[in-house]
Amino acid sequence: MDLRRVFGMPVLTLLLGGYSLLANTLQTTPRAGGQALIKRPGTFNSPNGKCEAALKTSERGGFLILTTGKNVRISVNDVTGMIWASDKTLVYTTSPIYGKPGMYVFDCNSNHMKRIVSPGTITKAYPDGADYFELQGISRGNPPIVHFYYVPDVDKADFNKFRMPAYFFQVRLDGTDRKKAE
Repeated sequence: MDLRRVFGMPVLTLLLGGYSLLANTLQTTPRAGGQALIKRPGTFNSPNGKCEAALKTSERGGFLILTTGKNVRISVNDVTGMIWASDKTLVYTTSPIYGKPGMYVFDCNSNHMKRIVSPGTITKAYPDGADYFELQGISRGNPPIVHFYYVPDVDKADFNKFRMPAYFFQVRLDGTDRKKAE
């Protein structure tokens, strides 16, 4: 099958690891660190199959709700992306519209959730933070680096221009060294 005929020329850029408009239209992006970025409903196992995370679409707004484990251990509203960083570590981002914004790490062995990037913009409309986070991937390495799009106020974001280098950031998996992506 000739993917250029199905998707057009941007697929060549995507397959070569570059950024293209096609990446924005797909529900998952190219693999980062061996795991796929997840932005769609479904049940997704960790690489070793011992942990499970599910995304379902809310009936009251169309946003994604994250639950983990066979017996619901956590439930998180308005997930904008998630990725398994390891056999036990799930990284995910949330939006302020229906959730508590930030970037989080969930350890399925200990059932411990930690916010590694917190919002910085508090408004009357968003007392938990107005910041919008959208996970894009994670690189293997020591330490792993998480890549994400970020804007400090969701109400002022131009989502036609959002997925551009000016809004692309990175942070270590432990939440340190947050900066513009290199």
